[in-house]
Amino acid sequence: MVAKKRPVRKQPALATHAKVQLSPGRLTVSYDHPNQILPTLLDLSSHFAAEHVASAQGIAIDVLGTARAQVIVSGCASSTCWSCTLGDIGVSLDLFQTCVFNHVSDAGFTIGLNQIPASSATQLVDVVTAIQSAPSRSQQ
Repeated sequence: MVAKKRPVRKQPALATHAKVQLSPGRLTVSYDHPNQILPTLLDLSSHFAAEHVASAQGIAIDVLGTARAQVIVSGCASSTCWSCTLGDIGVSLDLFQTCVFNHVSDAGFTIGLNQIPASSATQLVDVVTAIQSAPSRSQQ
């Protein structure tokens, strides 16, 4: 018996329409939908951390950080839809959790498998938030 394939439910694409207002001493950016701000906030926090935390004097990086966490999570989920849930994306929850765990470990950081959220309702941004503070093995 041949199993019927279920159609994949596509997420509606959100158009990125940002309204920018510039006034003396203030820059305001508005988005059409709240989900559009998340990638911008993640990028801004990554750039801020890269420019203001790690300096030319070579401060040791003692946590995984947002940028590495984003790369790991998006690679394991094959998606950068930060507001999508693991259920929306359709990944195997156990395989996803193990993938994140292995990549965090391979990068030289430590985290417990149970510290990586992996339910069908878990958003990708929640996983990034959970793992970005994983400490370096050298800090243990």
